[in-house]
Amino acid sequence: MPEAVPREVATSAQPESGPRRWTLRQRIILSLIVAAGSTLIRLIGSTLRVSISFEEGAQTTLDQRPLIVSFWHSCMIPATYVCRDMGVRVMSSFSYDGEYMGRIIKKFGYVAVKGSSSRNPVRALLGLRRALEQGWTVAFTLDGPRGPRHKVKPGPVGLGRSAGLPLSAFHAGV
Repeated sequence: MPEAVPREVATSAQPESGPRRWTLRQRIILSLIVAAGSTLIRLIGSTLRVSISFEEGAQTTLDQRPLIVSFWHSCMIPATYVCRDMGVRVMSSFSYDGEYMGRIIKKFGYVAVKGSSSRNPVRALLGLRRALEQGWTVAFTLDGPRGPRHKVKPGPVGLGRSAGLPLSAFHAGV
């Protein structure tokens, strides 16, 4: 496992909020969702028994950077906990859902790169490409936010091809 990245280093590039201004009601709900979500992930994560195995010839460490890590959407909660405090960059949309997800993952040392796989995906991929060029690990859900489940979307593969980096896929089952 890579060295832990100090939280202030891992999150300094992440603005407190997205490009939109949220109403007072939305901000209160955001705070509650973030508190509940991060607590739930910590509770579930602390009960996980982690077993790591690698395919023959696969990279066996996350220390080697830059790196594109990919997994299914169904693995998000355990992956968030297992890969915490590594300064990993992930795509997070500008939507309200993307805002609370971005704030939750920030509590685990991730940095949200704002963008959308459905609205101007090129912009989002360019942000992740910049993170790779700066030497950061980037994480992707292979099947995208809208599914279908376990069907690989072109974004992670295209990013890997354009950056000249392989995808390191993993599964975190609960």
